[in-house]
Amino acid sequence: GLQSFALLAMPLFILTGDLVLRSGIAGAITQLFGSLLGQIKGNTAITALAASGTFAAVSGSNAATTATIGSMMHQELLRDGYDSGFSAATCAAGGTGGIIIPPSTLFIVYGVLVSVSVGDLFIAGVIPGVLMTLLMMLCAMLMAHKHHWGIRRAPVSLRGLLNNALKAKHAFFAIIFALGGIYLGIFSPTEAAAMTVAYLVIATVFNGSLKLSDLPITMKGSAEVMGVLGPLIAFSVVLQQVFSFLGLDVKIQTYLTNLEGNQLTLAIVAILFVSGMLLESLPNVIIWAPILAPLANQAGFDPIHFGVIFMVGIAIGFISPPYGLNLFVAAAVTGLPYLTIARRVMPYVLALMVAWTLVIMFPELSLWLVPAIHK
Repeated sequence: GLQSFALLAMPLFILTGDLVLRSGIAGAITQLFGSLLGQIKGNTAITALAASGTFAAVSGSNAATTATIGSMMHQELLRDGYDSGFSAATCAAGGTGGIIIPPSTLFIVYGVLVSVSVGDLFIAGVIPGVLMTLLMMLCAMLMAHKHHWGIRRAPVSLRGLLNNALKAKHAFFAIIFALGGIYLGIFSPTEAAAMTVAYLVIATVFNGSLKLSDLPITMKGSAEVMGVLGPLIAFSVVLQQVFSFLGLDVKIQTYLTNLEGNQLTLAIVAILFVSGMLLESLPNVIIWAPILAPLANQAGFDPIHFGVIFMVGIAIGFISPPYGLNLFVAAAVTGLPYLTIARRVMPYVLALMVAWTLVIMFPELSLWLVPAIHK
């Protein structure tokens, strides 16, 4: 199950996120959005969400995004008068875009499992990922207005704005470099991951933000994360084969095949939502993708569009109790009780449900950017 060239992109994108964090680029991203949003009510929460979306676009990981932005922004949110539970919930919710905004490690796994172009899935996730982030920003703004959270800051000078933009430039160049190469057909996702790592290493070492002596420990940290994910993937593949041997996948498919149109769509949505609440995302993808993708194709869903639908549903599970991995990560980073964060995250869950509904109803949101040759 691990012998796939596409899966090689996973440790490389994880390393990309670690390079961004260790070189100080993640902090520069936060400062940049803080400068841009200085005069907006709810600016700090919106900054945390915007920074989460950008960091997710480089790291491809929900948990890494939540941990990184949470450690940087939680105290900042508290200083601006935000409720502690809502502050931690904001950091947890911001991480949900990590598997939608490319590069996404779970899109890689999904594409390998159902034989769909990983590059197309990456491109298809751009607009839905941005939509999710924007709706969460709107939610944060409305909550800030309702509870009078947030402090209006003095406007940042143009010089200060440009300075922050220059510090964060390598993150945006890395995103453009990877996605542009995939979109134009220059790189496969795995090759794009390798080129992005090479670019960040060269750029950050040359500008002095990362020392060569820091590379071994950075790579060791990325390897430790992959050392957890690799066995999870292998175990999930075995579990999926056991289900197949027992005939559970056939029974589920037989039952769902009897449903038509909206009933089938609602059944798939319910399965993904409940599974996201109860199981970790990786087993969910490996167990359900081979079962649900063929049914969706029979129902007339475009394979790329359904891949995005599938992944948005899985993403919502990251902040849906009782499992909600991001909630546990946020609790560990902030020191707040899990249940406190779980209660305060509900407005973000509703915002993401709206985004999911729009992605299902309007295939163009997923397919518009996908190269015409693949449609």
